[in-house]
Amino acid sequence: MRKTIKALALLCMVVTMTLQVGAASIDKGFTNIIESFQGDIKFNDFNIGFQGDSILINQQVFVPIRELAILFEAKNILWEEETQSVTITTKDAVIIIANESNEILVNGETEVINQSVSIINGTMYVPIRAFSKLLGAEEIEWDNMTRTVLITKPNLVVKERFLLQRSAEVIEEAKEEPKEEPAIKVAKSYSDEDLYWLSRIIEAESRGEPYQGKLAVANVVINRKKSSLFPNNIKDVIFDRQYGVQFTPAYNGMIYNNPGEESIKAAIEALEGNNNIGNALYFVPTSARGSWVATNRTYHTQISGHAFYL
Repeated sequence: MRKTIKALALLCMVVTMTLQVGAASIDKGFTNIIESFQGDIKFNDFNIGFQGDSILINQQVFVPIRELAILFEAKNILWEEETQSVTITTKDAVIIIANESNEILVNGETEVINQSVSIINGTMYVPIRAFSKLLGAEEIEWDNMTRTVLITKPNLVVKERFLLQRSAEVIEEAKEEPKEEPAIKVAKSYSDEDLYWLSRIIEAESRGEPYQGKLAVANVVINRKKSSLFPNNIKDVIFDRQYGVQFTPAYNGMIYNNPGEESIKAAIEALEGNNNIGNALYFVPTSARGSWVATNRTYHTQISGHAFYL
């Protein structure tokens, strides 16, 4: 009898331990449930679609981040391979999100969403509710009866590429209403690589400087790109060593620090043609008045802690 009781007790211990280990394994190895989204998305009452399927991850609607950002007329969308992250610049915010993360950096402040973003077949997918709000949606609702996501942002005209169906009335309406130029242009004059390196050299060289100082540093780099005295692309200008190191941060590692909101904005504005420094090709700290630049180049102006030379 005692042997039987001992055997039963041992069996109970084994079963209990097995259940505990199994539960821990399930929790640790949790896998997202990914399905095709069998529903609709409406933006300002128009049925819309994206280049790339909308999907369900754990019963939440996810869409391609680049498509959603273009829909909301983001100014710029930058993919960073090294950090597996996307930086989106809008009129009011700089948003940074990394793959497999549910923490979003918005204007330098961390916001947490209830589910991580995911890269699937090379495309980053994000929860449509959370990111529509971040990109400026006034309302976002779910109609369970029709299985439709309803997004509202007044005064934003939906681009034709997103419309699933168009009526003659919609076309006439679009013709009559004056439209602003789309924030993201099909043929922009600079590449994502240009923005990547320019924003980083601005951050490294002018962190703590006012915005106009950052914009001026950006334009010195661009002026050099245009000059026959220097390389003809942004990255090569920054890493130029023909007459010695031109930008110290390119060789002390600071160039690889993530740029702040103002540095990204200054880079975009400079690349789009906003020049506040004329033809200046050089800048030095105001404390370096005895440098080669200060003694050999023509002084142009000073902005905060930097003196600029032609």
